[in-house]
Amino acid sequence: MKSESILLTIIKLVKIPNSNRNQQVSFLGREGIIRNFKYKNRIWKYLVEILLAPVMPEFGKIGAEIIVLLNEVELDTIGN
Repeated sequence: MKSESILLTIIKLVKIPNSNRNQQVSFLGREGIIRNFKYKNRIWKYLVEILLAPVMPEFGKIGAEIIVLLNEVELDTIGN
């Protein structure tokens, strides 16, 4: 019975994230795609790849050009 109480307390403390991997989000006038997220210090933190112009350089895209680390409160979901 005590272990159930502890489990319920833990569930209440860990907030479910508002966004998911590969979800498109906006922040500070930019748009990006969530590549990963982690719960740390009671805050969800997201690695977001910034979407760049649709023009591809001649050599192609090698990988993510710019990835930023943002807190959940800095993100707005797009299309949901």
